[in-house]
Amino acid sequence: MGTRLEEAKNNKLTPFLPCVPVTYRKALDTGYRHIDCASLYFNEEMVGKELAEWVASAPENRREDVFVTSKVGEKFD
Repeated sequence: MGTRLEEAKNNKLTPFLPCVPVTYRKALDTGYRHIDCASLYFNEEMVGKELAEWVASAPENRREDVFVTSKVGEKFD
């Protein structure tokens, strides 16, 4: 699952985050086990928080069963 979380305003990228944390949680609950992150998506912190809460919510939810990927790249100023 990958989600690009930004919108362009005045040639700058800014987070656009309507109800996305719920989306990550529902994806995990329904069986998604790969989440794609990137600093340009503005989702790394949010994914980490939702994943930690999901793991803590039930003993069968194991962190080692979920693959989280990210990207290394240039930052926009």
